[in-house]
Formats: sequence, structure tokens, C-alpha cells
Amino acid sequence: MSVNQKILSYYANSEQKLVDVIGYFENSEESSTECVLCAMGFIFEESKFYIVVQEDDSFVLYANDWCSDPKWKSISFMKRRPWSLAIGNPLLWSWVLHNQQGYFDGIQLEFAKSTESRSVIVQLVALGSEIKQRDIAEKCSAITFTQ
Repeated sequence: MSVNQKILSYYANSEQKLVDVIGYFENSEESSTECVLCAMGFIFEESKFYIVVQEDDSFVLYANDWCSDPKWKSISFMKRRPWSLAIGNPLLWSWVLHNQQGYFDGIQLEFAKSTESRSVIVQLVALGSEIKQRDIAEKCSAITFTQ
């Protein structure tokens, strides 16, 4: 199990509730007014972890201690969807995503009180040295066929 998987596994097994999600933004090279999301902090009841995009468009996860670049701006996502729906729920499942070249450039997180309750599923992907967010529809169905 990789270090990244160990960090996520700890949170998925800890039942700590998500308290806040912090986005860390850096000024875009193309625009003086536009900022890009380059790191995220996931704050739980007793501890936290960070996802940081690297220059090679891959992610690194840090448990508890990480220091952002002093030039970066931080913003709470607590009141923004889908994070507002995830607040108060534990991390139920997590997936580590690797692209066809072997880079760890994605993560999928599912927040819910239990496997029976409604969940919030978010996929984060490193693209062009920034984090892109994809909301995943909860509806899941089996793929079957009849002979």
C-alpha cells in the first residue's frame, strides 16, 4: 500500500467527520486577476490531510502538516457545493487514480454516514498544474445482460 493510500485509508477507517475544505489558489501565469487551485486541505474533527498538485501534473498527499506557499490565497469551500453537502460526514470510500503513464493524478472521495445513506462523491484531477473538480452522480447501477 502506498503512502497516499495509507493516508486515505486512515481517514476512511477513522469515522472522523469532515469539518472544512480549504482551497489554496495561486495567481495564474496567463492572467493577473485569475487564480488557479493548486492545493486542497481536508479538515476533519481531529486531524487533516492535504492534496497538492506538483509541476509534473501529479498529486502528493500530506498528513497533518503542510505549509502552503505564502503567496497563495486560501478560501474555505465549506459553503460551496458539493463540499457543503459533505461537511459533517466521514470519508466512507476513497480511490487513488493513476493515468496511463503511471502518474498519480487523480483522487475520488465519497463522503457519507453509512453505505445506506446518501453520499457526496467528488473526483479531483490534476490538469495543467491545477486541480479540477468533477462531481460524480450518486446513482449507481449494476451492468447486467440476459441470455
